[in-house]
This record gives sequence, C-alpha cells and structure tokens, in this order.
Amino acid sequence: MAIILFRENYASNDSIEQFLDAYYVHNMHYLASDLLNSGVSGKEITKGLARAIRAAEVAGLDVRKHFLPMYTQGEDGLFNDCKMTKLGFGLLLLNADVNAPSIASYQLALLEKYLE
Repeated sequence: MAIILFRENYASNDSIEQFLDAYYVHNMHYLASDLLNSGVSGKEITKGLARAIRAAEVAGLDVRKHFLPMYTQGEDGLFNDCKMTKLGFGLLLLNADVNAPSIASYQLALLEKYLE
C-alpha cells in the first residue's frame, strides 16, 4: 500500500516547521486504514477519527503531534487516511464504532488493563 503525504498548505518555507513535521511523523506508526482489516467501514473510521481529533483538541493536545491527514493508495485507488501516534490510534479506537467486534474487544481490554 503506497502512502502519499497530504498537506493543506505547501507554500510554507519555514524549515523549523518542516523539521518538526518530520520529527512528529517519525513517531507515527499507525494508519486509520488499518481498521479496515478489522471490519470497520471507512465511513465509521472517518467519524471515529473526527471524534478522536476533537477529543485531543479539547484535552489540550497539539493535534499536529499525533495526527497527520494523508492519502493511501489501495486496490480501489486513492483514499483519505490518517497517520497517527500510539496515543492518536488509541483515541481513534476509543471513538470508533463499537458495533465492530474488534473495536469492542480493544475497548474492553484497555479498560481491564487500566482498572487492574
């Protein structure tokens, strides 16, 4: 699967900002599209991602450090995707549709581990 980086503004020549973006991306090992293999629809992933990003904003996190919108090349062509840190992916899983058994299992396992 090919990954294509997406930026809203390519005109920036600020080398410090570009360095920070590269540094943040270095810690992003998860893709929202990974949930497609777990039975979660693209529409539900998008909804969960919007809620996860909103939760990060409300909590005062720098969203740029945890979420990077991008495009991924799949069998059916290009589609919107998002690269995330472990925390970002956890927020996505907590905000994803619980009708997918894999999501419900993850949420349960997370709570069991936290409550131990």
